[in-house]
Amino acid sequence: MRPVFLIAWREYKQYVLSRGFLMFLILFPLLVVLGGAAVGLLQSSRPVRAFAVVDDAGGYIEAIDTEIARQHQRETLAAWDQWIKIALDPAKQDADSLPPPFAPGAVTFARIEAIAAGGGFDAGVRLVRDALRPGVPLFKAPKQRFVRVDAGAALKEGETAATAAFALTPYLTGARAWPDGSELFAAVLIPRDYTGRADGPDAQYWSKNLTDPALEIAVGRALTATARRRLAGEFGLDRAALDALADVDAPLQAYEAGAAGGEALKDEDRLRTAFIPAALTYMLLVVVFGVGNLLLTNTIEERSNKIVEVLLSSVTANQLMLGKLIGIAAVGLTMPAIFLVAGAALALAGGEDSG
Repeated sequence: MRPVFLIAWREYKQYVLSRGFLMFLILFPLLVVLGGAAVGLLQSSRPVRAFAVVDDAGGYIEAIDTEIARQHQRETLAAWDQWIKIALDPAKQDADSLPPPFAPGAVTFARIEAIAAGGGFDAGVRLVRDALRPGVPLFKAPKQRFVRVDAGAALKEGETAATAAFALTPYLTGARAWPDGSELFAAVLIPRDYTGRADGPDAQYWSKNLTDPALEIAVGRALTATARRRLAGEFGLDRAALDALADVDAPLQAYEAGAAGGEALKDEDRLRTAFIPAALTYMLLVVVFGVGNLLLTNTIEERSNKIVEVLLSSVTANQLMLGKLIGIAAVGLTMPAIFLVAGAALALAGGEDSG
């Protein structure tokens, strides 16, 4: 077995000390960091998208505006929960010890109303200012993603939902800019006889970019809620009571079966259980392709330099193949081992700093 281990050691040193291996160790984490930064930059720099509503039925524009505002409130509260978990120094104050509206929890309208009654997120920032980590920026609410523009600015007088699609197409495709200079992202067309029932006409959602369904979902919620309220009025039901029922947002807390302590599952636990397997799978794919590329390059080089013939004069073909496999397997294990050790060291360093 000694020739096998000698060949394996030779292969291992040849791969590990090569420039390609060292470049891979440097470029892989760099690309991961740059990818994460790019995603964050795209999220922070996403444009405010304008949409128009042609409401021939009447009463739906206000519902859509309300739903868009609520969607922004939910996004702001979710952003607050993420910020407060990162910004607070655990040695000074724990996020869960904050007053109930400002402590991380379920994103509900009850919390949103409680925060508004308590002075808004500015009051929350003042509450935790002395417990923030050094250098952490103050909380900044995300921009509202969608804003409604007046459809009458581009439509002729008397234009209806039936003909508005043709008139708004140049604005939706980008051929023409909206009168205020913005770019029209979507248009919602509600015909006069629209009731939300299956036997009536359909409302239409027009957009050139259908990959982002957030606005479409919000409009659908608004139309559904308004149609239900009108139907409740036809049945003689109390609309105020129906509105109160529609605003109920019951929180649901998840628990992991068999977990020690029986504590509720936190968002970071969900992220950890989803991220770690995905990261390990991605790392495995990268290692397989990286090692495979090194093996292919080395094989071509050895064939061109007739190194294989020289080795076969001293060892058998089986010993040569087994040694190469052991060496390349050791290289494949070295890559994730280095990344895991570096990640553990960074995690420990971060824990010591926070402590």
